[in-house]
Amino acid sequence: MGKVSLIGILLFGLTAFSLLSGQPGGFVIRETTLIRYYGLEEHAIIPTTVTSIAMDAFAGNATAPVRVTIPGSVTYIGNRAFANSRVLRYVTIPFSVTSIGEHAFFASASLVTINIPDSVTSIGNFAFARCASLANVTISGSITSIGHGVFQDTINLANITLPQAVTTIGNHAFAGSGLTSITLPPNLTSIGNRAFANNASLYSVVIPASVISIGDEAFYGNTNLRSVMISRATQIGRNAFPPGAEIIYHD
Repeated sequence: MGKVSLIGILLFGLTAFSLLSGQPGGFVIRETTLIRYYGLEEHAIIPTTVTSIAMDAFAGNATAPVRVTIPGSVTYIGNRAFANSRVLRYVTIPFSVTSIGEHAFFASASLVTINIPDSVTSIGNFAFARCASLANVTISGSITSIGHGVFQDTINLANITLPQAVTTIGNHAFAGSGLTSITLPPNLTSIGNRAFANNASLYSVVIPASVISIGDEAFYGNTNLRSVMISRATQIGRNAFPPGAEIIYHD
């Protein structure tokens, strides 16, 4: 191998190292993006130089961290960033974050609480699906749409307050969750297919007159749903409610 080729390889290696560097605490950062966390700290405090968290950055971590603090410099949490993080219980999301990617916390079975600040305007599909321990959720008042499967199979989520600005609830959004009650916002216009299906602890629901359409099987499988209050003008999909539910019209 010639001297020129050897020098080129060395320069390439140094450049790559400067762009993708391991930081103290087990963080791998490329420029301002957190690529991966390999640390063993129970409490991972992301460096303030980071502005975005990449896809799979914490995904699949089995032993650490239990708690993550995201700095005020971060604006975006990527797809699957914390997916299948088995021991993760608490995440602090700052007011700088505007977007949470698809499957961002998917199947993080130990996550118990999440506070989504008003700065967040977008939550990706299935972002918190299958978070079996999730019991406390505060959703940003800036959210206008609850995407597909966002809280699907959150079996310990008994109550949630949806922001007044929400106009659409996607397919499977709360299917298989632990909801015992739900207050639907006054500006809601559509409820997707199977959006609230298989919620055995949901006993009654009041659907605002603003709702134009309810998807197929939207509340199907809710074996204890006794009453549904709804407008006559609302378009109701196939098998939207279980057979035993009483339909009460409020107009």
